[in-house]
Amino acid sequence: GPESLAPFADGFMPPPVEDLVILEGHLRDLLGLAEGAPAAGGYRELARYVRSQGNYLRALGVNALELLPCAEFEHATAEEYHWGYMPVSAFGVANQYASAPGVVAIEEFRDLVRACHEAGLAVIMDVVLNHFGSPNGLGAIDAPYYYRVDPQGRLTNWSGCGNDVRAEAPMFKRLVHAALRHWTEVLGVDGVRLDLAELLGTPLLREIEADFRFRAPHKILIAEPWSFRGHTARDLDHTSWTSWDDAFREFLPPTSVAMRRRRTCSITSRRARSGRPRACAMRSRTTTWRGWTGSPSAPAATPLIRRLTTSCARASCT
Repeated sequence: GPESLAPFADGFMPPPVEDLVILEGHLRDLLGLAEGAPAAGGYRELARYVRSQGNYLRALGVNALELLPCAEFEHATAEEYHWGYMPVSAFGVANQYASAPGVVAIEEFRDLVRACHEAGLAVIMDVVLNHFGSPNGLGAIDAPYYYRVDPQGRLTNWSGCGNDVRAEAPMFKRLVHAALRHWTEVLGVDGVRLDLAELLGTPLLREIEADFRFRAPHKILIAEPWSFRGHTARDLDHTSWTSWDDAFREFLPPTSVAMRRRRTCSITSRRARSGRPRACAMRSRTTTWRGWTGSPSAPAATPLIRRLTTSCARASCT
């Protein structure tokens, strides 16, 4: 109903970006930490876990939870989720994580955000807008308009996921702005992390920043700064974008328990020219992978540390 699309408001304010301590994880992997939680649990079960006393998230001392994609995504079975990185919608929350589709899914997602806020956790949403899965609605409308093609008319694949959006297309830019407003205003998340943001291009990223700073200057903006096409490098200097960066990962010795359990361990450390504190993020994504149309195993998440710094303070890795 209309009430489910009303602006989300509970008075919560996220910490300043330089003070963020972020746990990143998938909804179902995080539920692996919850005693008695169903293997195929969703928004409602995670909200219950966040509200419980003495849970692992509270014990960690983090102040933000970055959820892997929760938009409706390509899947053939209820068990299949591959962390949601093959979206089929820019707006709709994934129905398979809810007890019922549609309005119920929206309300259960909003209640999860509310539960996180009650626990003092900001919610950052990993949003995938650089490519789309199947069924591909934009491709059915006008594939050459919404997607990049090579001189032979074939879809390019700098995302590694089968297609790349034409981020400069006016109607696509309109979709991006509307989708990000929906996630932050209606669904209530405190910020977004844009997957493979390099494919969206610096002009659109700067437009997004300007829109956010006008509407909601306290919202958090994180860019994954690369794609198989290239890297944003210094293009986001002197903006309020922050960046995930895996450049330091290769320096980690593969001796931790987490690595032995086939987890990712990514620590990015950058010297801040401005002397501002660096935000720390604890990462829990597993590396067990069975392809885009398969599903990963979902063992209990093991949080691992990496760094997040403001792009205006970006310098060489040390």
